[in-house]
Amino acid sequence: MIKIRVFTLILCTCIVFVMSSDNPVTRKLLQLEEVEQVVEKQLNLDKFLAAASEEYILQAPVLKDSPITIVDCLPGSVLRLTNIKVTPTEIQKGKPISMKAAGVFTAASDVTNLHISAVLNGQELFKNDVAKASHQNPGPYSFSYDNNVPTFTPAGHWETYVWCMNGDVKLACIKATFDT
Repeated sequence: MIKIRVFTLILCTCIVFVMSSDNPVTRKLLQLEEVEQVVEKQLNLDKFLAAASEEYILQAPVLKDSPITIVDCLPGSVLRLTNIKVTPTEIQKGKPISMKAAGVFTAASDVTNLHISAVLNGQELFKNDVAKASHQNPGPYSFSYDNNVPTFTPAGHWETYVWCMNGDVKLACIKATFDT
C-alpha cells in the first residue's frame, strides 16, 4: 500500500512538472512564448487605448458650428454651374445639410449618378453613388444632395465633393469645405 502511495505521489509530481509552464518541453509544445507575447501585446494595446482615450477626452477641442464654403470644383465643364448653394451656411452636428447646384448643359449628355466623397484631413472616409439616370439636352439642369451630419463627426478639416457623373466622366462638381 505504501508503494502505491509513493508511486502515486511521484507520478503526480512528474505530471505537475511536465505540465508546468517552467518546463522547456511543455513551453515548446504549448507554444507558451507566443501566447505570452500576444497577451503582452494586448496588454500594451489596452494601456495605449486607455491612455489615448483619457488624453483625447482631456484635450479634445470643444466642437463648434463652422461656416461652410461651397465652390464649383470643375469650372468650364459641359455642365456650366450658374448657382450653387448650401443650407445651412454653418455645419451643425446632428442636423441636416443640403447642397444644390443649378446650371446649363452646353451639349447633350447622359447623367448616370451623383458620386459623393467625404474627405477628412486629406483622407477619404466615405463615398457613395446615388442613381440619377437621365438624358439631358442642352439647357437648364439642377442637382442636389441632402444628408444628416452625424453628432459623432470627428474633428478636423472636411471636404465633401458631389460629382454629377456620366459613367466615369465627370460632368460637374460642387465642393463644400468646413472644419469641426
